[in-house]
Amino acid sequence: GVVISITDQLDFGMFEIGSAVPRRELVLAMEKIGHIINGKKGTITIGGHTDARPFRSDTYDNWRLSTARAHSAYYMLVRGGVDESRITEVAGFAYRQPKIKS
Repeated sequence: GVVISITDQLDFGMFEIGSAVPRRELVLAMEKIGHIINGKKGTITIGGHTDARPFRSDTYDNWRLSTARAHSAYYMLVRGGVDESRITEVAGFAYRQPKIKS
């Protein structure tokens, strides 16, 4: 299958630190991605991640935050036209599967 990976940059974060509310730029990008993959076949899995900084608030820890971010991605893809029945997994990985080791 195809893997689409969207990663924060030094000058741009997809979410505010400690938040699962996506920035407008991410919403627009995810809608475009949704339109593109809507024309493709296959199932979709979504994984949410955080960095390795220890984090806990009244609402989230890294596990809950990564899961909430994955759910945000799910909703953005569906809003972009993806049939929700194609999405077979939405999971949070906290900092356990880093793309870049810190």
